[in-house]
Amino acid sequence: MDKKKLQQDMGYKLRKIREASKYRPYEMASFLGTWQSTYSRYEKGETPLNLIHLYGLASKFNISLDWFIQNKGSMYLNETVQQQKKEPGTTEENLLSILGDDVKELLEYMVRDKLLRYEILVHFQKFKEKNKPPVKTPTTEQPA
Repeated sequence: MDKKKLQQDMGYKLRKIREASKYRPYEMASFLGTWQSTYSRYEKGETPLNLIHLYGLASKFNISLDWFIQNKGSMYLNETVQQQKKEPGTTEENLLSILGDDVKELLEYMVRDKLLRYEILVHFQKFKEKNKPPVKTPTTEQPA
C-alpha cells in the first residue's frame, strides 16, 4: 500500500471514529490536542497522523491500531480480543505455554503500553518487508 492510499484510508477511519463518537471536527481536534486545521488535514488524508495522535485514538477511544493501520480485526480493541478468544485452538493458555519467559514479559509490557505495542508492530512490519521470501518465477527448461 502506498503512502497516499494509507493516509486516505486512515483519514476515512478517523472520520468513522469521530462520527461513531458523535464528535464534531473541532471537538475531535480539541480532544486529540491539535489544531482544527491539522485535524482536518488528517481526516482528508492529506497528512499522516503522528504517533501522539495515534496513541490518543487508541487510549481515549479504545481503537485497535491493528484495525486502524492494517485493516485487521475490529475497530475497537475489546472486540478484537473477544474475537480471538472465541477462535478454537487459540486460547491464551495454549499460546502462553509455548512462549519463552522473555516473550511473555514483552507481551505484558505491550498490554500495558499501547505506544510500545504500536512501535513493535511498526518494526515487525519493516522486518517482514525486508525479509520477504523472493518471488519464484517459473523457469522453462530447454530440452536437450
